[in-house]
Amino acid sequence: MLSVAQISNIQYGDHNGISMYDEELIDFLKQLNPELNDIDIKLNYTKVLCGLKLSGKNNHIEISKPVSKLDIKPTLCYLSRIEGGISLGTNMFENKDYVCLNNERIINDKYYFDENWYEISTGKKVDLDTLSQEEKEKLENYYNNMKKELDISISISINNLLKNK
Repeated sequence: MLSVAQISNIQYGDHNGISMYDEELIDFLKQLNPELNDIDIKLNYTKVLCGLKLSGKNNHIEISKPVSKLDIKPTLCYLSRIEGGISLGTNMFENKDYVCLNNERIINDKYYFDENWYEISTGKKVDLDTLSQEEKEKLENYYNNMKKELDISISISINNLLKNK
């Protein structure tokens, strides 16, 4: 494992790559590529880069699953063998296969939730009645976990629960 001194560079973009609420920009992107659907734009044009440079390490590891900026701290703690303390994120090397955003959206490799579930590959709204029971339960668990995570996050923010006393 690494020591803290071996983590030499962390780069992470802040918030969204391109605002998904800028209607003129969305129209422009659709003119450039008419095949883009709303889900493509919400996902692909709002992705944010994250990179970690570790001293003395030249190998490249790509994590292609969705992760959140909240996942950076637990990942660094894991790599450095440091006790993580309180954290809402998850070590990026663990097997959590979805990410919850603070705007009540959920992303995994197949589906995107924005008040309804959508297939990432097609951008079409998911007909839950056509899914297997196992797949429905998985989506329901994602949703319930998102609500719990946001409740904890809001409680910490509103009640200033991390303030030193």
